[in-house]
Amino acid sequence: MRIGIDTRLLQSSILSSGIGVYTYNLVKNILEICEDDVVLYALDDKSNPINELFKHSRVRYLPGYKRLNWFFQQLLRFNTDVDVYHIPMVFGPLRDVVLPIFPPHNTVVTIHDLIPYHLNDAWSVYLRNTRDYRLQLRGIKRVKKIITVSNATKNDIIEIIGVEENNIRVIYEGVDKELFNPLTDKISLKNYLKGRFGIQKRYLLCVGTVENKNLYNAIKAFQRMNEKELQLVVVGNMENISSKLLKSMVSIDEIVLINELNTQDICILYNCAELLLFVSTMEGFGLPILEAFACGCPVITSNTSSLPEVAGDAAVLVNPTNVEEIKEKIKDVVNNIELRELLIAKGLERVKKFSWLRCAEETLDVYREIV
Repeated sequence: MRIGIDTRLLQSSILSSGIGVYTYNLVKNILEICEDDVVLYALDDKSNPINELFKHSRVRYLPGYKRLNWFFQQLLRFNTDVDVYHIPMVFGPLRDVVLPIFPPHNTVVTIHDLIPYHLNDAWSVYLRNTRDYRLQLRGIKRVKKIITVSNATKNDIIEIIGVEENNIRVIYEGVDKELFNPLTDKISLKNYLKGRFGIQKRYLLCVGTVENKNLYNAIKAFQRMNEKELQLVVVGNMENISSKLLKSMVSIDEIVLINELNTQDICILYNCAELLLFVSTMEGFGLPILEAFACGCPVITSNTSSLPEVAGDAAVLVNPTNVEEIKEKIKDVVNNIELRELLIAKGLERVKKFSWLRCAEETLDVYREIV
């Protein structure tokens, strides 16, 4: 069996996003365990850092077009010659990688979420009305199999797009436990965070800044606590925050804003945080929950979409629209040592159920099934 995997998105700005993390780890693990012939399809950009990972792999280069890109994307089937072709992102933020109306033979796609259908902010409305988005809706009906990362997204695909259930396979994402793990010597780590980011006190951690992350309610809950011994640390791409919200955050001394970080610093932040406050209104999966679990960080997350499915009973679940409830649950976790220790223990146990190796094995099963 000759397997083709589209890795163009790893050469883009979303390499560090959840979709990028998924694609990178999926390909890495498939290359380690697969005895079949794997061909990686990429743009001809030899300066890209991902080439170091794939330097021992077979790579086919696809042409890149800046003008009328949507038209030339339709020619993908003439540029691929494999038994099964996997496009690891559909309906994502990257418009340089589009599922054609007529996909290559035996195409498998991964749909991470249908969040733009649930939100009415300017970006979501724009995205779901673009030509690329509409073209991909037509192409979805012609792929051999859809992989998705949660049952919540699977239900969305059935209800919103109208795909038959037997054409969808749920394969959970994983976490790299070599990168995310409990660290010792917390005093030294906290001194590092103080010097590196100006974090002076105990803190709550928020990861992600796009609309669905629900930062507004997280900040309101933090403000209502009126707890001078705590800070709120927000990590993410600050360009994604509305100017009005960003202005209100900058004016509050207890809030620390940190632009996107390397994995080592994120791991340290998880390890030293009082808790991860991840109260998104909508998620396709929710990787920060697993990362926090792996680092021994208690989690408060939402009772909506895929988040209860990922967290299980190892996190405190809240209504993301109820600011008062979020505030009270934060106080419970911060002030109750027994509850904190219970959540940490349950999180470390829960995260054992998720691995990138299992994700790769189950994905290979899908390839073999359709070939």
